[in-house]
Amino acid sequence: KHEGHPIEIGSTGENLTIRGVEWDSLSEGARLEIGDVVLELSEPCAPCSKIGGSFIGRRFDRVDHDQEYGWSRWLARVLREGRVSIGDSVNIVITPDR
Repeated sequence: KHEGHPIEIGSTGENLTIRGVEWDSLSEGARLEIGDVVLELSEPCAPCSKIGGSFIGRRFDRVDHDQEYGWSRWLARVLREGRVSIGDSVNIVITPDR
Protein backbone atom coordinates (compact mmCIF):
# COMPACT_ATOMS: atom_id res chain seq x y z
CA LYS A 1 0.00 0.00 0.00
CA HIS A 2 2.83 2.42 0.76
CA GLU A 3 3.76 2.19 -2.97
CA GLY A 4 0.22 3.24 -3.92
CA HIS A 5 -1.11 -0.22 -4.81
CA PRO A 6 -4.84 -0.75 -4.07
CA ILE A 7 -4.01 -3.89 -2.07
CA GLU A 8 -6.19 -4.92 0.87
CA ILE A 9 -5.92 -7.60 3.53
CA GLY A 10 -6.55 -10.96 1.87
CA SER A 11 -6.70 -9.56 -1.68
CA THR A 12 -3.67 -11.55 -2.83
CA GLY A 13 -4.94 -14.85 -1.44
CA GLU A 14 -3.01 -14.86 1.81
CA ASN A 15 -4.41 -16.67 4.82
CA LEU A 16 -1.83 -15.37 7.27
CA THR A 17 0.39 -12.30 7.18
CA ILE A 18 3.49 -12.06 9.33
CA ARG A 19 6.29 -9.56 9.80
CA GLY A 20 9.56 -9.38 11.66
CA VAL A 21 10.96 -12.65 10.33
CA GLU A 22 14.26 -12.59 8.45
CA TRP A 23 13.44 -13.51 4.84
CA ASP A 24 16.67 -15.48 4.51
CA SER A 25 15.55 -17.78 7.33
CA LEU A 26 12.60 -18.97 5.24
CA SER A 27 13.09 -21.90 2.89
CA GLU A 28 11.31 -25.00 1.66
CA GLY A 29 10.88 -27.37 4.59
CA ALA A 30 11.24 -24.69 7.28
CA ARG A 31 8.81 -25.20 10.15
CA LEU A 32 7.19 -22.28 11.90
CA GLU A 33 5.33 -22.23 15.20
CA ILE A 34 2.75 -19.48 15.42
CA GLY A 35 0.40 -19.64 18.39
CA ASP A 36 -0.73 -23.28 18.64
CA VAL A 37 -0.08 -23.92 14.94
CA VAL A 38 2.91 -25.55 13.24
CA LEU A 39 3.38 -24.87 9.53
CA GLU A 40 5.88 -26.33 7.09
CA LEU A 41 6.80 -24.10 4.16
CA SER A 42 6.54 -25.93 0.85
CA GLU A 43 7.43 -23.34 -1.81
CA PRO A 44 7.11 -19.67 -2.74
CA CYS A 45 3.68 -19.03 -4.23
CA ALA A 46 3.87 -17.89 -7.85
CA PRO A 47 1.64 -14.87 -8.51
CA CYS A 48 -1.16 -15.10 -11.06
CA SER A 49 -3.44 -12.69 -12.90
CA LYS A 50 -6.26 -13.25 -10.35
CA ILE A 51 -4.48 -10.90 -7.94
CA GLY A 52 -3.75 -8.26 -10.61
CA GLY A 53 -6.42 -5.88 -9.31
CA SER A 54 -4.39 -5.43 -6.12
CA PHE A 55 -1.54 -3.75 -8.00
CA ILE A 56 -1.12 -0.57 -10.04
CA GLY A 57 -1.15 -1.51 -13.71
CA ARG A 58 -1.96 -5.11 -12.70
CA ARG A 59 1.78 -5.55 -11.90
CA PHE A 60 1.23 -8.70 -9.86
CA ASP A 61 4.85 -9.65 -10.55
CA ARG A 62 5.55 -7.29 -7.59
CA VAL A 63 5.20 -10.38 -5.38
CA ASP A 64 7.15 -12.76 -7.64
CA HIS A 65 9.82 -14.58 -5.61
CA ASP A 66 12.30 -14.61 -8.51
CA GLN A 67 11.88 -10.92 -9.40
CA GLU A 68 11.21 -9.26 -6.04
CA TYR A 69 13.06 -11.36 -3.47
CA GLY A 70 11.59 -10.88 -0.03
CA TRP A 71 8.06 -9.96 -1.14
CA SER A 72 6.68 -13.33 -2.16
CA ARG A 73 3.96 -15.33 -0.53
CA TRP A 74 4.68 -18.87 0.68
CA LEU A 75 2.61 -22.02 0.43
CA ALA A 76 2.60 -24.07 3.62
CA ARG A 77 1.27 -27.33 5.01
CA VAL A 78 -0.49 -27.32 8.35
CA LEU A 79 1.27 -29.89 10.53
CA ARG A 80 -0.57 -28.99 13.72
CA GLU A 81 -3.91 -27.19 13.77
CA GLY A 82 -4.73 -24.63 16.39
CA ARG A 83 -5.39 -20.99 17.08
CA VAL A 84 -3.32 -18.05 15.84
CA SER A 85 -3.89 -14.62 17.38
CA ILE A 86 -2.73 -11.15 16.47
CA GLY A 87 0.60 -10.55 18.16
CA ASP A 88 1.65 -14.21 18.37
CA SER A 89 5.36 -14.66 17.90
CA VAL A 90 6.72 -16.64 14.95
CA ASN A 91 9.33 -19.21 15.93
CA ILE A 92 11.30 -21.04 13.28
CA VAL A 93 11.78 -24.49 14.79
CA ILE A 94 13.39 -26.28 11.85
CA THR A 95 15.49 -24.71 9.12
CA PRO A 96 16.63 -27.26 6.54
CA ASP A 97 20.09 -27.08 5.02
CA ARG A 98 20.06 -25.14 1.80
